[in-house]
Amino acid sequence: MDYPKEARRKGIDKGHVVAHLYIDEKGNVSEVKIIEANPPRVFDRDVIDWLRQWRFQGEGEKYIGEVEFTFKLE
Repeated sequence: MDYPKEARRKGIDKGHVVAHLYIDEKGNVSEVKIIEANPPRVFDRDVIDWLRQWRFQGEGEKYIGEVEFTFKLE
C-alpha cells in the first residue's frame, strides 16, 4: 500500500491502524471496521479500500480477522 496522499498533504509522517475484517463463507471480505486509529480518521479510508480487495481461502463459514498496519513516511 502506498503512503496515503492525504496524510502526506497534512504533514503526517506516521500512523497506526487496527481493523477487523468480516469474511464470508467464500473468503470474500464483506465488511471492514476500524477498531483503533492513531491519528484518528487519517488512514481509515485507504485501509478500508485496500482491505476490501483482499481474498481468503473459503472456510465454509463466516469469521472475523484482525489486521494491524503501521505507516511511516520515509
